[in-house]
Formats: sequence, structure tokens, C-alpha cells
Amino acid sequence: MERMSATVEEILDGLDDAQRAAATAVDGPVRIIAGAGAGKTRTVTRRIAYACATKAWNPRSTMAVTFSVKAAAEMRSRLSKLDVAADVKAATFHSAALHQLRQVWPDVCEGPMPFICRNPRELVERSLRRVTTFQVDDDTIRNLQTEINWCKISLISPEDYARVCAAMHRQPPSGLEPSQFVDVYKAYEAEKTNRNEIDFDDILLIVCHLMESDEDVASAIRSNIAWLTVDEYQDVSPLQH
Repeated sequence: MERMSATVEEILDGLDDAQRAAATAVDGPVRIIAGAGAGKTRTVTRRIAYACATKAWNPRSTMAVTFSVKAAAEMRSRLSKLDVAADVKAATFHSAALHQLRQVWPDVCEGPMPFICRNPRELVERSLRRVTTFQVDDDTIRNLQTEINWCKISLISPEDYARVCAAMHRQPPSGLEPSQFVDVYKAYEAEKTNRNEIDFDDILLIVCHLMESDEDVASAIRSNIAWLTVDEYQDVSPLQH
């Protein structure tokens, strides 16, 4: 579809009063609260375009973060229809972080960047067989993989898992004791390290760690993003936050 220049009024055309108020609020932190089907994504997209059209934001320094590849593609499609916002970056949390990690990796490590694990399920299965005598079946592997994912997005390390389970009255999956799950979790991490692999959650964990521990890396990443919009922010995990 061809790009087209649009006036401010054309960008705001079709928005109701509440949507227009949200789309034109471009200074400082802004939170848009609305129910399902209320046009949140449409309003967010128009807000980005309005901010760029009025030169409040520089589109080359603006990023829109969404949860799924499909949602990011939809946002890019909407923004590309308006020339003023065509240079805005729209990405998932993981793809944005992966891009940032690849940019700074040569500055923080002499070795090659790890590969993205193609089959984490296989690693979970190998880890379970390695440290327990539990029966291995599809449900067990799936449940263990889900629990590892939950730990990572909740910022719960293997060392903290048993304490968190006790505090939350949380039962590890597949009948494992907390200590047994921790053994599987640690074995899973060791398997990845031995293969020079990381999983999707590791992408976010590594970038967060680098930004917290290295001021130069943090400055390099932040220098490219002056304005940030997160769609469906109420669904973010502690790790994504």
C-alpha cells in the first residue's frame, strides 16, 4: 500500500472525544485505559502518528512494543500507511531485545553470541532424564517447560524457587518436589550453556542484566529510544516490565 502524507486532522479523523484526547496527549507518561473492543490499538497508533506529525516525537527514535508477531505486523502496517510515522519501529518485546543484544554483544563479549534454542522441549526432556527417574511423557515435559518459563518471566531464580513455592503455596508440576524441579531447572540451564544456546526469555534477561550492570551498554541502548509505547501494558510480566 502506498504511503501518504496526512494532516493532523486527517490523523485524528474518526476518533471519538476520549480517543482524540488520548491521541493528542503526547507529553510525559500517559496511560490509556479502555475495555476490549474500544479501539485501544487504533488510538495508540494514531497517537504515535499525531506525535510525529506535530514533531513532538522523532519517528526514528520512537518504538512501539507489542506482545505478538501478528500484533507487531499489524501496527507496522497501520503506521506505514502514514508517511509521517513510517520510520517508527514496531516490535515484540523479544525481537526488540534481540536487536539490542546483537548491537551491543561485540562490546561486552569477545566470543560469539549464543544461538537461539530451536527446541527447548528437547532440552527439558534431557534435563528430566538426567536428574530424576520420573516417567517422561508429553504432559510432564510440557508442564515442566511451562514452569521454567513462569520462573523466568517472574524473575525467580532456581535458588529462590523453593522459598517462593512455600510462600505462595505453589505446587511444582507433575508431582515433583520443589528441590526436584530445581534440579531439572538447573540441568536445563546447564544443557543450554553446553550448547552455547539461549531461550527466548534469556534474551530479555540478558539485556536487562547488561543494562543494569553496564552504564555504557545502557546508554547505547537508550540513546536509540526517546519515546516508547507499549500496547496492552496490563499484560506485561515482571521480566517484560
